[in-house]
Amino acid sequence: MFELFSTYTLQDAVTDYVQKLGPALLKRYGGSLQYTVKQVEKTVRSLGLEKRYIPYAIALYRHDASVNTLSLYRIDQGFLDVLREEMADFLFYGNTNYNARNVMKLNKKWAWRGGREANDIGILL
Repeated sequence: MFELFSTYTLQDAVTDYVQKLGPALLKRYGGSLQYTVKQVEKTVRSLGLEKRYIPYAIALYRHDASVNTLSLYRIDQGFLDVLREEMADFLFYGNTNYNARNVMKLNKKWAWRGGREANDIGILL
């Protein structure tokens, strides 16, 4: 039961990292393929988001390990790749080649804008 609660909390944190952190990073620092650890950390703290899962926020908005990923969070490239793979399975159908812009696109609302209508899974009819 405790594991289920922990998973649910992680899912909530990741949802907040996508829906709240992404737009805040974009507003504060402009569009980028990845953000620094300090930018992610500072924005998570200023928004009052769950700090316990910051490594997942880093995995969402960074694809390269850095001095700060290693010194502040002990995340080397191998561990970052593992975290990114987990996020890719959850958000991108396993595609680990995502970047910060791809994460931010998850916030866009999908609506029919004319042309051929798509069904509810995005396939053109």
